Amino acid sequence: MKKLFQVVLSLSLVVFLLGIGSEDGKTIIQGGDEIIQLKRHFHSSGDFFGVAAVPAGETNIADDIITATLAPFQLDAADDAWSGWTQILGSTDTPNRAGNTYFDLHRLLVTDVEQLATAYFIQIGCDATAADALTNGNYTTVGYYNVSNVGSKVPIEVQMPRYTVTTKCWARTIAVGKNTGTIDFYFGIHEYVK
Repeated sequence: MKKLFQVVLSLSLVVFLLGIGSEDGKTIIQGGDEIIQLKRHFHSSGDFFGVAAVPAGETNIADDIITATLAPFQLDAADDAWSGWTQILGSTDTPNRAGNTYFDLHRLLVTDVEQLATAYFIQIGCDATAADALTNGNYTTVGYYNVSNVGSKVPIEVQMPRYTVTTKCWARTIAVGKNTGTIDFYFGIHEYVK
């Protein structure tokens, strides 16, 4: 009986994770699309970006770091408050590789910070405008705590949904308990065909 219970429990977990079956009895694998998306995410190429060598309005804001030696983006926190939004990705910055139709911002590499032993939070929003990103919930917030001002030793993972290429992105920061606080970073994206 114990063995039967384990088999039923295992099959139930597979059904739950894959979405096999449905109330209408017609869906065989409901979660198949999500599994394919995850596979593409983990098996796609990644690129890191810095400030564009020749920025142009809201279109070319970031360049792939393989194109030149690029400066990192810099945000400057307000007086224990969020900074203003800084655009970090323009409408012509993606697709970075021809034929891709979606992207997600997935990593930050912090290179320098002004304040020591300080909690920084960075908010990244992707939409037509920064205000739209905040209003529509198209943003994520990541934390970074530094013990020195040398930046992070490894990239910080960022969890964001995928967006269609040409979507613009902005970032802002807060340095908790400080009246200012710059943070410099590069960001990485994944791109996909579907």
